[in-house]
Amino acid sequence: MKENAFASMIIYIKNNANEIPEVLPSLDNLMADHFENYEIIVVNDASRDESYYQIRKAAKGLKRDITLINLAWVHGPEKGIMAGVDHSIGDYVFEIEMSKINYPLGTLYELFTEAGKGFDIVSATPANKQSIGDLLFFKLFNKISYLPFDVYKETARIVSRRAINSILGMNEQIVYRKILYKFSGFPSKVLEYEPVAALSKSRGLSLKEKMCLAMDIFVSFSNIGTDLSVALSSFFLAISLLLGIYALSVYITQKGVVPGWTTQMLFMSICFSGVFMVLGLQSKYISAILLEARRRPNYTVHSVERYHGTQEEN
Repeated sequence: MKENAFASMIIYIKNNANEIPEVLPSLDNLMADHFENYEIIVVNDASRDESYYQIRKAAKGLKRDITLINLAWVHGPEKGIMAGVDHSIGDYVFEIEMSKINYPLGTLYELFTEAGKGFDIVSATPANKQSIGDLLFFKLFNKISYLPFDVYKETARIVSRRAINSILGMNEQIVYRKILYKFSGFPSKVLEYEPVAALSKSRGLSLKEKMCLAMDIFVSFSNIGTDLSVALSSFFLAISLLLGIYALSVYITQKGVVPGWTTQMLFMSICFSGVFMVLGLQSKYISAILLEARRRPNYTVHSVERYHGTQEEN
């Protein structure tokens, strides 16, 4: 028996032309098998390969119409999926990044089943098979963040409409969905699965994009800037006091001693290094404040297209 709830599936695509002919019909079949009413929204994040044409081609064989949102330039998965969420109307919304599909597609229906037990946000995470970079990032973030909860790597997610409405009212300019959804305060759950394929390193975010996103997350959801500023200031104060005591003791006990050039230069280099580090972090905070103050749109849509499937169910 099919579910009566209206479900929306948001699929984020960026340079995934090779996967689209197989994955998009499979996701459509999954939705058709389990839901009476559903919609599929594909977000094309300014792909530079044949993704756009592959989406149009695959759409002809789907059981339902699909909506294709073409972004004007690369926005990244966070803002890209938010563009799809804004256009969705479902009671529950699946959020899928095609580059992160390494799970059995049946896992998506398991997320919906758990959501029906009273959870507004249900996420899927790989069991003990994360990269070293992901493990280090989340461990460090959870340690220094001021958030009252921990965050983990998530590859897919289903969210209720009331949780979505909650985060849409936050007007956050720096979007990181897994944290914003938990900020809503609604019940959440994480399901583990055994990956069926390894994620290709050539897909997803580049190293530069990951570093920029990580810096935005640390600045927005932790006190690393202020804490590090205080720690460095205290450290340099201690060094200054020790050097002052050392210089005074040398002046008293040894007559005519000229202060060493090495000690002076070492002291200056350490202090100026700390000053520049603090200034760099503070500039990042200022840029984040400026971004919030400008209230620019989170994404810019180039076009919205709708394609009709040829196997519409009666």
